[in-house]
Amino acid sequence: MIRLFVSCLAIMLCLPFAVLAQDAMVAPAVPTAQVEDAPEPPPIRFESPYDYFDQSLMFSRSEILKIEAALAGIQNEAIDDVSTEDPTETEISVPENRYIRLGGIAYSGDDRWMIWLNGQRVTPRNMLPQIVDISVQKNYIDLKWFDELLRKIIKIRLKPNQAYEIRTGVLIPG
Repeated sequence: MIRLFVSCLAIMLCLPFAVLAQDAMVAPAVPTAQVEDAPEPPPIRFESPYDYFDQSLMFSRSEILKIEAALAGIQNEAIDDVSTEDPTETEISVPENRYIRLGGIAYSGDDRWMIWLNGQRVTPRNMLPQIVDISVQKNYIDLKWFDELLRKIIKIRLKPNQAYEIRTGVLIPG
């Protein structure tokens, strides 16, 4: 009984391989002319033909500001009264000369650095309240600065003895 079962099992397992071997011997060879006549595939396109979309389909501009401020740990009271009007139409009283100045960098590691920003010493443990995020390197800093008057986060890269004029958005030396 067991021999019969084993022999039936062996036949069932070997039969598909035998059929495949017969098909391989009978199948005609593909002429090389057909392979050469095949069309070339289209080139791969890495860039998108569409413009970059930096707005949101789900949130208004004021809601995006509130979310960014909450993620940055900034109190939302400063931006709670943001209206849905176009910010270019409303006049905001902004002082003429407002700068973010980087005086110098003392860097000895990712967690061991010191910078002088607007005349104040900033370390990993002693941050200014306007700093949302900062990345300090030996020769430059990448800074996300929350401006309370404009009510938006400014992303800039500063080198020592550079200043960023907030009103115009221009980087100036010294």
